[in-house]
Amino acid sequence: MSVENQTSLVIKIDGLLRDSKILRLLEEYENHSQKQSVDLGFNVFSIVSEIYHRENLHSDILRAFLDPNGLHGDGSIYLQQFLKFLQKLKPDLNLENYREARVEREESRIDILIEGLKQAIIIENKINSAGDMEGQIPRYLKKINDKKYACDGVVYLTLNRCAVPDKKNWSTAEKEEVDKILIVVCAFGENEDSLLNGWIRECENLPGASVDARLLLKHYGLLIRKLGRKVINKSIMEKFFNLMKDEGKLKAALELRKMLGELIEYRADRIFDHFKMSHLPFESISIASGNDVFFVRTIEGVRYGVDVIVEDLGYVFQFWDKDDRFGVKGRAGKLLKQMDCFDEYGCNSGKFEKYFKFPSEEDPLIQHIQAFQGKLTAIWETKNQAE
Repeated sequence: MSVENQTSLVIKIDGLLRDSKILRLLEEYENHSQKQSVDLGFNVFSIVSEIYHRENLHSDILRAFLDPNGLHGDGSIYLQQFLKFLQKLKPDLNLENYREARVEREESRIDILIEGLKQAIIIENKINSAGDMEGQIPRYLKKINDKKYACDGVVYLTLNRCAVPDKKNWSTAEKEEVDKILIVVCAFGENEDSLLNGWIRECENLPGASVDARLLLKHYGLLIRKLGRKVINKSIMEKFFNLMKDEGKLKAALELRKMLGELIEYRADRIFDHFKMSHLPFESISIASGNDVFFVRTIEGVRYGVDVIVEDLGYVFQFWDKDDRFGVKGRAGKLLKQMDCFDEYGCNSGKFEKYFKFPSEEDPLIQHIQAFQGKLTAIWETKNQAE
């Protein structure tokens, strides 16, 4: 690359890193990433991971809890809590009309139908962002009206974006009829209007809830959090996509990505260069995979090694017995105890590890390696002299 092109590239990358829109987006992305990780743990929905992404599963779970005659055996407490939740969003909803309610699944192809005395509530489940069929909701309303029921509400349940039904090809009368009773609910959200906070978590604390029901609700709430936080990232990526339509910014971002990859190798090279002439008591020092600086010493037929793994945000210092991969024989741990530094490390599959942050702890890492060399030298020299 010519000097002129190098200078141009540096200017482009500098401009990219100073761009206020990109800086705000990076901050938004970082905040989202910190919140995004949700560990389901030993969760029934992680066990059936092949099906928890299906829309029918969410409808089945909701119906199972809302049905007063459901297998939960807790009567109508979950339905009544759901109706109270809806009433906060639609204050004119009369709960008295649903004291003896029935809950149906796929009645007239409606996801979930709550039938009261002569009133009904439609729940249209869009948690998995499925599109609307043409004229779907007006068609459902007609079926309800044909049964001589009045529809009190159409709950349009989305995952984390409060979208509205697709009203393409609806008549003016249909739009007006639906708009009067439409209740848009996000399954995931930080406020009390979300299904997670406004109903699921409230149900977990109901006095009459059984132990099994509480546990399943907790598991389902974790699933909603996991799905909701994952999909939110799409809105951030949409903003990033629009920014990267600028060809100059895109090229600068691609070059920056390439340079970040090479930065890891450069950091590994720095460690190698620092110790290539001073790696004793180890016999050799090498670099593997571009990011693993490793020292090796064979003593009494046993190969001991130190690996310094270079990662994006830090370094992992590892000491282990390369002839005892999982530490079953315990020789590496015994050696650390002799060096009086066993408690400094965590053990991961036979490797004793310590983490150092980049860039703030690069110098402490170098000092740690040097101190480790000194302690190990003292042990091995003492052993040789005794022999």
